[in-house]
Amino acid sequence: MELLADSARASASKLKFFRLAFGAAGGFGELVDTHEARNAIEGLVAENKRITFVWAVETPAMPKSAVKILLNLVLVATESLVRGGTMEVGGRGQ
Repeated sequence: MELLADSARASASKLKFFRLAFGAAGGFGELVDTHEARNAIEGLVAENKRITFVWAVETPAMPKSAVKILLNLVLVATESLVRGGTMEVGGRGQ
């Protein structure tokens, strides 16, 4: 039962991420709370213990298009870190 619960949680996290990254994000206006983006990313990388995720975005909200680009870049980064590593989102220049 625990394995099924973990699988369902991972699937729900991925679905949330992909809806925000590729969908219309209809529940949001022109701006998306960066907390939603952070939660989506954390859900995506939570199952991979070899990736360390660092959130350094200080902006409280971003345009929907910027969030979609950010999430797509995170997806590329997670697929590129096949052996693990640190992925920092934001940082200097933000």
